[in-house]
Amino acid sequence: MTAYRHAKIAELLSIFWACNDADAENAPNWTKPNMSDTVCNPLSKAIRALLEADFYIYDNASELVEQTMTMLMDGFAHFDYQVTGAVEFVLSDNDCA
Repeated sequence: MTAYRHAKIAELLSIFWACNDADAENAPNWTKPNMSDTVCNPLSKAIRALLEADFYIYDNASELVEQTMTMLMDGFAHFDYQVTGAVEFVLSDNDCA
C-alpha cells in the first residue's frame, strides 16, 4: 500500500507542478491563469494528508510531514521513487527508522 500511495503522491505532485506553471509564460495548454493558487493549495493539503500515513506513529508527525514536503518541493519531485526516498531520508535523519 505504501508504494501505491507514494505513486499517487507523485501523480498529485505532477499535477501540482503543471498548475503551478499556469501563470508562466509557457504554461501547459490545459491550464488556466490562477490555477497556481486555486488548485495548488488543495493539492498540497492532499499530499500532506497522504504523507501522514508514513509518520502517524511518531510524536512529531507534523514536523516530519513538513520536512518531507520541503524535500519534495525543493527537489521538484515527479516520481514515486522520489517520494519514497524523501520519506526514508526524513525517517532516517530523525532517527525514526
